[in-house]
Amino acid sequence: MKKVVLDVILIVILCAVTVLVFEGIHAVARWGNYQGSLIYQAYTRLTESKKVPAWDDDTDIKESDEPEGPPFTRLLTRKEIEPLIPMLKANAVGIGNSPFVELVNDAAATLTQENGCLVLKPNRHKTMSQLRSNLFNPFSPMSISYEKGQALLPEVQKLIDTYAIRLVNMDTNERGERVTLPAVEADRKVIVAGDSVAMGVGVDDSETISSQLQALDKTRQYINLGIGGASTADIVCALNKAANRYKSEIDELIYVYCENDLGKNEPYGTPQDAILWLRNFVKSQNIAKVTVVYAPYIYNVVPQITRFKGFKGDNYKTRAAARADLKALTADAGFRYFDISDLALAEMDRAKTEFAALDIFLDQVHLSPYGIAKLVEDLKKN
Repeated sequence: MKKVVLDVILIVILCAVTVLVFEGIHAVARWGNYQGSLIYQAYTRLTESKKVPAWDDDTDIKESDEPEGPPFTRLLTRKEIEPLIPMLKANAVGIGNSPFVELVNDAAATLTQENGCLVLKPNRHKTMSQLRSNLFNPFSPMSISYEKGQALLPEVQKLIDTYAIRLVNMDTNERGERVTLPAVEADRKVIVAGDSVAMGVGVDDSETISSQLQALDKTRQYINLGIGGASTADIVCALNKAANRYKSEIDELIYVYCENDLGKNEPYGTPQDAILWLRNFVKSQNIAKVTVVYAPYIYNVVPQITRFKGFKGDNYKTRAAARADLKALTADAGFRYFDISDLALAEMDRAKTEFAALDIFLDQVHLSPYGIAKLVEDLKKN
């Protein structure tokens, strides 16, 4: 019996020594990127699967539960929106940033294809809003859009009244350009080009980059060429059409280059190709002044408060090399360069809190009216 006990103790000691040896080797091998012991990591993996997800989880809400707290704290859940999908579809209501593909239809869409290029539909008049919810992506909330002045089914109207954060106007003119306010007609044009950041997703017609610049300059006409979801090739297409439409009238170009355009495997998908094309375009159109505005995602501005495990921002690429290339190429071309990160960092410094950076943004990448105002302030100052 004594021998058996000694054998067990010896085995335990040998196992412990073996584990310690492997832990030591692991620690040395991972010296520059240490993440805890092997035992701790194994324990974490075993327990992680039992944790309740931090977002998009309303499993603890019973059908009979009454909403608690003031209205502005209540969040839209799947249980509320999914039964309304047939009604939303009947009213041609679009829901963005969601998996509800049933609501992706031509009647609700503001975009279409024209000669292989993505364009805004002309003469569209939409009311839009983000919805108060944390379903699907915490920093890209669901949005809702419908025809301005449309009579909606009572259930749909209640959804909007309860969860819409702020209703805004999104109008396009007969040329498929988002409306700039106040309306000014002038021979000298300033073009604001880019994707949804340039277009001004989530803000009112009067709050876009082009509109806020127009309000400060009545001597020139500001044109909003922004197109939601546009690739660099689509933006090139829009600029070529604008050059024909406003021949010899383009005085200045503001190009909003979004981070999601960096490194794409498509025409003009690299900073080198995009800036080379821009140089040639500016020269051919004899445009006197060009500004490139770099629009990053919040995950690369304040990662410490926006990267959540299991969601989009968790492993979002930093794109540092391509970003540096864009800045260098812009300078080499003789263009002005602005980085929206600088606006966010300035807000952090002013307010002495990292959360102030979020004031610049409406969601994961689009600018808030305040963020646009700060950008316009810098554009006019320099």
